[in-house]
Amino acid sequence: VQLYTAPTSDVAVTIDPAAGLGDGGNVDLGNGPGQPVTFTFTTLDWATPQEITVTAVDDSDYPVLGGVVVSHYFASLDPVFDGKSQSINVRVTENDYRPLNYTIPQIDITDRTDLQVTVDQESGQYLGQPDTVLLADGRTMFVGYPMGHGHPGTVLKKSTDGGQTWSDRLTTPANFMDDHYAPVLHRLTDQYGVERLHIMVVTPYLKQSISEDNGQTWTPYQRVYDESYVGLGWKGCAPPKSMIPIDGVPGKYLAMYHTCGGIKLVKIITEDGGLTWSLPEEVAEHPSYPGAAPCEPGLIRSPDGTEIVALCRENSRQYNSLATISRDEGRTWSDLVELPASYTGDRHEPRYSPDGRIVFFIRNRRVDASGPYYGDYVGWVGTYDDIIYGREGQYRIRALDNLDGVDCGYNGLELLPDGTFVTVSYGQWDPGEIQYIKAVRFTLEEMDLILAGEPYCGQPGTVYLNGDINRDCYVNLEDVMLFVQEWLKCNDPSNAIDCD
Repeated sequence: VQLYTAPTSDVAVTIDPAAGLGDGGNVDLGNGPGQPVTFTFTTLDWATPQEITVTAVDDSDYPVLGGVVVSHYFASLDPVFDGKSQSINVRVTENDYRPLNYTIPQIDITDRTDLQVTVDQESGQYLGQPDTVLLADGRTMFVGYPMGHGHPGTVLKKSTDGGQTWSDRLTTPANFMDDHYAPVLHRLTDQYGVERLHIMVVTPYLKQSISEDNGQTWTPYQRVYDESYVGLGWKGCAPPKSMIPIDGVPGKYLAMYHTCGGIKLVKIITEDGGLTWSLPEEVAEHPSYPGAAPCEPGLIRSPDGTEIVALCRENSRQYNSLATISRDEGRTWSDLVELPASYTGDRHEPRYSPDGRIVFFIRNRRVDASGPYYGDYVGWVGTYDDIIYGREGQYRIRALDNLDGVDCGYNGLELLPDGTFVTVSYGQWDPGEIQYIKAVRFTLEEMDLILAGEPYCGQPGTVYLNGDINRDCYVNLEDVMLFVQEWLKCNDPSNAIDCD
């Protein structure tokens, strides 16, 4: 450490690993783990470097997301230096790996058929990995999925009632039936306030389709990058599942995905609401986890807006799921750290609940391919701090029982204005049936009651009021709307539905 210019008075420098972000107890500056050191530059020796040795502490603690940020504080009668501060990031390579089990409770709602909605099912036809997007009205949703495991094609359906009912398959451009992988759906707004819906696929290069009329019509898929581009990230194994606004600039979004063939996390940025994208840039290394294969990052911003976390599937199956954090709007990213086993699975897509907790759903995995609910469709409930400090979370939700190994769990997750979550996934939900698409609609309020063993709507023995058509233990406008819809169907001469 040395000063960049001569001071007019002595300058005291305090270096404190515990005052910055991260786990300062992981480093020792010479006074013990996490303890600060102070030294002084005089007007005579200000240009002579003073050496501070930073040593990693070999303890049994697990890493905190974001590494260690060591803060430097200056005190002097010279106003050029007094009150100034500077920080540097310290990389600590971890040698303690997380256990394969977890201790938080799990609730099972797989028998709650009243919460489940069949989105699409076709006899003998495998329907694969879905994704969803919720429109600004808070009730219109689109779901997209392939006609097979990951590919081919993109099928679209629409719901106008928050996922309670779904349309027939929609008419789409001809090249929606080409061979491409696992569509993802997004709603983006450009720098002029124009909102568009976007679908991205990989073929293996990135392609996207755009709707400027809330999903009534779609452009054919077109390549995101010029055909001459074959650099980093041109070949993706799955398109960007998460996109998040950055820098407070209208139209500017960060997206992340992973490459194929030597899996790497990459980021891309748009400044025009998704019409064009920057070239991919590799992010987030993993020196503590040799051979790790982080992929399918799901992004979420901190409650105070200053941080972005990416939760990642770990595809080598040597470690639990991984995470990385950015504190500068996605420009730089920390080394990846291993999360508790309660997070371990595929395709995290985190969302905030109305009370500030975080929910995500996964294809439930474990490093040793065992444990309760292995291979099922499982949710996680916890807080942002749980993620940052590597805590297990509050509880897990077994939402759907998958009967075919681990072949389920890619998902969409939307939060409706009334606090209802709608999550959509694929899997083998019934004996003897091939994979199809289901939705589960729930509130955290009800899940909390189940966890606590309190009475809840829909439990065995529930007595429903007359007129409670949707069986939510209320008679309200939603029931009236359902009644009107059914009445119109039953009084339509062309409708063959039995309305007895």
